[in-house]
Amino acid sequence: MFLTTAEATLIGVAMAGAISVTSSWLTLRATRSKEHQQRIWDRATDLYEHLLFEARTWAVVRDSAMQTFMTDGDLEILANNDAEHHRILIRLEMLGHSRVKAAFERYFDAHWEWMNCQNARDSAFERNAAARDQQIPDPVPHEEIVRLGTARLDANEAAEERHRELREAIQHTVRRIPKPDRTRRRMS
Repeated sequence: MFLTTAEATLIGVAMAGAISVTSSWLTLRATRSKEHQQRIWDRATDLYEHLLFEARTWAVVRDSAMQTFMTDGDLEILANNDAEHHRILIRLEMLGHSRVKAAFERYFDAHWEWMNCQNARDSAFERNAAARDQQIPDPVPHEEIVRLGTARLDANEAAEERHRELREAIQHTVRRIPKPDRTRRRMS
């Protein structure tokens, strides 16, 4: 069976049209995928930037308090940070890598463990100061003050270690996420 010129032309046009539609569809799909990855990348890096900022804020407060007592300004920084903290946690749940989530949870726990130790030590000093002002014996023995100070130092070291782990987890994750130009090379 032989094809006429018209039939061959019609088949060629149909094949060219099918190839054109398929290539257009593949290009559109690849472009949408690339744009989607770019949006996720942008949002994730913005999230990690905020997460590192919050973590660094806590570290600065800890560092300041380790030199002296926590000031009202330090407590205000931590209190005002509460709403932003919840926004970050929501975004972390939506966009964060599981390694970053786990590292942040460990850092969060270590930081608040330090806060508990710091508050216990500050309360002991305040009770002793109040006792001295009223000329009564110290309600908190020296050994307990030393123990609270040691616990605070240990908690600070643990929080600093968790802070370092969080930074490393974010650095690892940011390097792992494919950037758009890498995606293009893989698709080629």
